[in-house]
Amino acid sequence: LLVVLAALTDLDGQLARGFNTVTKLGKSLDRLRDKILICPIFANFLAVVFWPRNGLIIALAKSALICLLVIEIGLIFSWVYGLKRGLDVSSHRAGKIKMVLYVVAVCLWFLFRVVEV
Repeated sequence: LLVVLAALTDLDGQLARGFNTVTKLGKSLDRLRDKILICPIFANFLAVVFWPRNGLIIALAKSALICLLVIEIGLIFSWVYGLKRGLDVSSHRAGKIKMVLYVVAVCLWFLFRVVEV
């Protein structure tokens, strides 16, 4: 539920554009908010859900989650670096698509967990 609510709050950019109140800070913070949403979820999946289990598919899931966490943490560092250098660190279409895919994957995982129980 929190993931869905957080994803729905991503509409703030649409509202800002609609009211012509877009700022560089707002565009920049959008990327950080996405990272703050998804990194703890991935870390939880890795530590609580997949780590105690074994098997080939689980090993692949662990590897994928570790890669995604490393990428997202690297993007946080690049965001900070870009801010310090005065670069454009606003979110882009590819990042939005990636975030939508993350949210869909997390929601599907929760849905399958509920159906499984």
